[in-house]
Order: sequence, then structure tokens, then C-alpha cells
Amino acid sequence: MTKVPYVHTDSNQESYPFESIYVDLCGQMRINSLCGSKYFLTIVDGFSRRIFVEFFKDKLSAAEVLKKFIIKRENELNSKLKRPRTDSGTEFINKNLETFIESKGIKHELTTPYTSRSNGRVERTNRTLLDKGRTLLADSQLPLLFWAEAVNTAAYLYNLTPTTNDPDTTPMEKWNGKKPSVSHIMRLGCEVFYKLENHQIHKLEAKSKRGIFVGYSRCRGAYRVFDITARVILETADIHFRENNNVISEEKQSDNNTDADTYFFIQVDEQLDNHVRSDVDIEEPAPDTMINRQTESSGSDRPQRTRTIPKRFDDYVLATTNETIPKDYDEAIACEDKKHWENAMLEEIQNMYSHQVWELVPRPVNAKVVKSKWVFKISKDQENKTYKARLVAMGYNQIPGRDYNESFSPVIKNATLRTILSMAATKDSVIKLFDVKAAYLNGNIENTIFMEQPAGFVQDRNKVCKLNKGIYGLPQSGRSGYEKFSQVLHDCGLEKLKSDPCLFNGRIKTNTSM
Repeated sequence: MTKVPYVHTDSNQESYPFESIYVDLCGQMRINSLCGSKYFLTIVDGFSRRIFVEFFKDKLSAAEVLKKFIIKRENELNSKLKRPRTDSGTEFINKNLETFIESKGIKHELTTPYTSRSNGRVERTNRTLLDKGRTLLADSQLPLLFWAEAVNTAAYLYNLTPTTNDPDTTPMEKWNGKKPSVSHIMRLGCEVFYKLENHQIHKLEAKSKRGIFVGYSRCRGAYRVFDITARVILETADIHFRENNNVISEEKQSDNNTDADTYFFIQVDEQLDNHVRSDVDIEEPAPDTMINRQTESSGSDRPQRTRTIPKRFDDYVLATTNETIPKDYDEAIACEDKKHWENAMLEEIQNMYSHQVWELVPRPVNAKVVKSKWVFKISKDQENKTYKARLVAMGYNQIPGRDYNESFSPVIKNATLRTILSMAATKDSVIKLFDVKAAYLNGNIENTIFMEQPAGFVQDRNKVCKLNKGIYGLPQSGRSGYEKFSQVLHDCGLEKLKSDPCLFNGRIKTNTSM
């Protein structure tokens, strides 16, 4: 005898969120999560198709987790659940859950034993979450210890994505009636720097710490960050992303260590278990959200590694590499080379004034003011050493379409450069090279941007700089510098080639002054 072909007899037509839910248990996982979880409960809302995931350590906790979930969501929506559908496993058929369901007058729908297809909606969701979580782990190169964070993120992203059943609406929008934003979505596993609060650091200590982005907060508008040194997960909104930098990949390359699980010798507080969940609220990270939790590094017996510069960089390392480059203005004026750095900063400020980069205006109300920062560098050759200081705007939080329109600036093609050199060699021509000093400061910017006055050169604390020209650090500065230079060449009688916008051709007008 063979199994009879399955016939769908489900006639449920949900008309509002949380009218019915589909529930299934996934586990036991081969590797415990960071917080010791071995199982997770997948819950799918029948109306919106929104996914919820609850993590726990032992199978006996499933009934209690489901009870708390039902009570919480009924209070959230001011609605009553009518039908939960589960399989016939002992985690769902027990005295504890039966008493709760009977007291609420809920109809508990059970699948036929060994017929998982009758609860196929959530069974398929389990596969989707595991496939997406596996992909996120592979892309981020995070070790398997982070599987709960990957599944957590997979559910979060699914709820922001239109489904095949309703390609015009996302599950989250059908759940709460609000169109979700995706502007805060970042790449899992990328490098981040999060801000430390003033009470956590000394005045001259670094204001941020390095970590790994591992997901989104459940109960607040914030991100989840794995602190590499303290080996804990914390939540914060004061964060700077470096999406193109993969911390695991960099560490493995520098240490020649291909085993990411071995690299992360992790000891995490069990209290974090309450935070490893995926049914997080969809909202923009709030600017004033504080760090949820910070603990000192545990595991003092962790072996310390000696970091050395890889041999592939030997040709780029000068003999005198023991000089300290200041990280900010305070360090520059407190070090032994104070006089050199002050002269370098003064030269940079004079550059700003000569190019009329900004004008001081009263601090605007309800307008974003970009911070400014000093960046220092020492240039060396065989005989001399030059101290350089550059003032940059911290424009990483500018929004496209509001703070700037275009940021792309073309670069000459390799084929174009080779052609020019070949022509010059054939005709025995002379090629001259020029360097435009402070090139970005020549370009005009169209959008209204305010910047804090540079440290050490504040004239009036009640005023800010209204930028007129491009400054290093703004996304649009490179493009504005290119457009200014292109306009000057055009006025001189030169036209850019269609094949390469960085190559100009023509005859210079003798009566035009550059």
C-alpha cells in the first residue's frame, strides 16, 4: 500500500491579522547559538504572512513560549486568535497548552500524524528561513555560532519583502497597515563602529569601538552589534557602517586562519538569550537610543596573538614607521610635534579662506549640521618629512536626493591613457603633468549644507559653516570638482570626448584666462 495523494481541505479564509496562525518547531540544532538556544519556533500569520521566530534552549519550553506569544500579540492588535494550527508533536499536545487553549476558547487545529503537508505553509517557511539564514552566514563568513542571528535577520528581511501571493504589499504592511522603510537595511557581518557614552570613557580615549553588525533590535529602533573584544551582543543606534569591510575575512587573511569557528572563542552571558529573537519592530533607528548593554570582556585565559604586518606589504613600509599620527585635534596639540601640526592646520584653514569654502551663519533650527574632523598625515621622502593636515566633513550620514543629487566622478580609462602615451611616443611629443592642490575646494555645491566649525578655529560657538564649495568628506565633492574643471576647459575652447569624459580635445583660446 502507498500513501494516498494529499488533497487540500483547508477552507480558512483569513480576513484580519492574527485570526489564525501556523506553528512549527525547528530543531534540535547541531550547534548551540551564542546564547545556548537549540530550537526555534516558527509562527506564520495566516492573513499577512508575517513570520515570527522564538528561540529557546529545550523542547519542553515550546508550549510556554507559544502561550506568551499569543497573549502578547492579542494585546498588540486588540484582537483574539481563533485558530492556531500545529502538528501532533508532544510539544503542542500537553496538559499545559491544552488548559490555556480551552480557557481562551480557541480552536486548536492539529495535522494528521506523519502528514506534514497539512501544515505546509509553516513547513515551507522553515525551509525558507534556513535557506536564507545559510546564505547570510556564507556571505558574512560568520561562524555557525551565529545561526540564530542569521535566522533572526532572515525573518526580518522576509517581513519587508512582498510575497508571491501579494506582490504589491509586504507582510509587515498587511500586519500593521504601515508601509515599512528599507533605508536602514545593512549587510550582515560588516564592520561597524559604535559610539561609547561619555560615562564609559576617559575624555581623551577613543569615542567608538569596533564591532560586527549581526542584526536588528526587537523592541527598539536600533542595531545589534557583536563587540569583538568583550564578546557580547549589544544594541545601539549610534553607529557607523563600513559595509564593504568584512571583519571575519580580514582577520582570517591576516592570521592565515581559515576556521572562523576557531577564531571566535566566544563566551556569552546567558542573559542575552532574551534578546535573540526575530520578531523585531520595523522602524528607523532612533537617534537617541542608548546602548542597551555593555559588559567587560570575559575569558581572561584567551590566548593573545602577536599581530605582524603581512609580508606582501613589505615594499610599502618605510624604515621609520614608529611615529605616531594624531587621531584628532586634541592629540595633535598635545603631542611633541604640536608646532608642526599647528602650522599644517593653519595652512589648511588659509586654503579654506582663500577658496571661500564657507561663510559663518547663525546655527539653523531643525536643520542637520555635519560634523567636521581633522585628518593628519606625514609624507616622507629620502630627505624631508612633511606634516599635512586636512579638514574633512563627516558626510557619511548624508541622504541622497536631499543632501546631494549625484556623487559619481569619472576617471580616465586605461585604454585612453595608453593611447595618449603611444601617440606622444610616436610623435616625440612632450607630456606635462600638473597637480591641482585642494582640487575639491574649487567646485561649487548646489545643496544647502551646514558644517560645524573646525576644532581649534571656532570663531563663534553660536554659528556654523554654510558650505559654498566642495570639501573633502562630502559625497558630491569629487563630482563638483570635476564639473568645475570641465567648465574651465570648456571656456578655454576644449570639448570632452564622448568615448571618455576625462579626455578633452581642441585648440586653446589665446584670449581666455584660466
